[in-house]
Amino acid sequence: MSKTTDATVDEDGWLDLPCPVAVKTGLILACPPSWLAAGKAQILDHHALIAINRRIARLRTSGMMPMVTTLKTIYRTHAVLCRHDPKGNRVELPPRVRAAFSPLPAPVTITPEDGHLTLRATPR
Repeated sequence: MSKTTDATVDEDGWLDLPCPVAVKTGLILACPPSWLAAGKAQILDHHALIAINRRIARLRTSGMMPMVTTLKTIYRTHAVLCRHDPKGNRVELPPRVRAAFSPLPAPVTITPEDGHLTLRATPR
């Protein structure tokens, strides 16, 4: 069962995270245009990114190239490295995500799923 948390993207584009995340250099935000149009994005920490890369490698060796292409498009082509503030446990969203969730401040829901955080715009 997923635990959904309500949050707010503030005027400067920062989002407070509901749980601690594993961060080496920054958080990865997967945000293909179709997801942004639907008001959705995924936040990947270091461990989730490793799991995605392993899944892509495993599917590549099993011959599932259409799935590999889809995953690479979502998690590599449309992924953005975001700044993370460890003291406040928050992440700065890139301009295209801020535009998708505008006007700011914007209410969002965060759901932990399979090691990543799914971010969805809350209907106003």
